[in-house]
Amino acid sequence: MQLEECLGYVQANPRMFEVVYKHYHRAIIRRFPYVVFYTVNGNVVKIHAVFQSAQNPQKWRQRLP
Repeated sequence: MQLEECLGYVQANPRMFEVVYKHYHRAIIRRFPYVVFYTVNGNVVKIHAVFQSAQNPQKWRQRLP
């Protein structure tokens, strides 16, 4: 439920979330310790990863190209 809400908000407002690494945006899922990493190319939003935020913060940087 929370993931679907977050993805809907990302789709509706993709540039509202900050760029945290290269060209990747990060959206934080409420009530869960997860974050969504995505890119925006024109009108296309591409989800690259959903990570548990309690993990090592360097781990997601290693997995994103």
